[in-house]
Amino acid sequence: MNVLGKVDGSWGSWGSWSSCDVSCGGGVRQRRRLCDDPAPAYTGQPCMGSDTEEEHCNENACPVDGGWSYWSSWGPCSATCGTSNRRRYRYCSEPIPAHGGQQCDGDKTQEDNCNTEPCPIDDDECPVSEGFFKVPGGEHCYKFFDDEPRSWPEADTKCKSEGLALAEPADDIVLALRRYIVDHRLGSESGKVFGGFFPILFTRVGGRYDGSRTFRFVRNQAEPLQANNTLWGSEEPYPDNLNENGCLYLVTNIYFMSEEPNTAYRTSSCDWGCWTLCEDGKPT
Repeated sequence: MNVLGKVDGSWGSWGSWSSCDVSCGGGVRQRRRLCDDPAPAYTGQPCMGSDTEEEHCNENACPVDGGWSYWSSWGPCSATCGTSNRRRYRYCSEPIPAHGGQQCDGDKTQEDNCNTEPCPIDDDECPVSEGFFKVPGGEHCYKFFDDEPRSWPEADTKCKSEGLALAEPADDIVLALRRYIVDHRLGSESGKVFGGFFPILFTRVGGRYDGSRTFRFVRNQAEPLQANNTLWGSEEPYPDNLNENGCLYLVTNIYFMSEEPNTAYRTSSCDWGCWTLCEDGKPT
């Protein structure tokens, strides 16, 4: 109302809504208006009411990414001895993923070796009374023949005549085999060959050159075995004269009665005589 020239204020139009202050979970946005249509003048009355208006926005639930719980206790071992393992678990429940949140990253299962001591050997498993033996970590029963040196074909024939196979020992039990040879063969005169001052025993095993300059008949050997009388895993080149007569043997020698044998696999001509190591051909 205009009295004696006074101009009372009146609200203009509302402005645009502001951005919501959150992207999910319920927030607030605002809009404003100005007392300028017209603005109060000559002691006229200001606009009545608030110049700000609010409303709720983005009330959709926020995504919840999953989180792992603590690991459970270990479960029982799969066996009481030898090769066994156990498991434990965790769950994507702290919190559970929700509303499009990410699943937990990583494995929900963990495995561990347990009860790794070798299983007791009895005649039902490895007939020790018949000359068989087993080494820690090994899956087979072995039998050692040191009655005479044999070429590779002769050693293969000898094992087959006993209902066995020429041993192809896995690389992870080679040290145990050599330890057995030290304790049970080099410790006596049986099968002992002397090289200089040091007792040495050469044992025929199953690797044989296959024509592609690699030995491929030794279990669990990830890389080809090199020749040229070099040690297991050596990267030295093959000799030019290596041919289809290349075969594998296990050499064990003790220098000055040291604790461990110092060499492992080497190659030789297949017709060169060695003692023989056979295996039962089936896992125990």
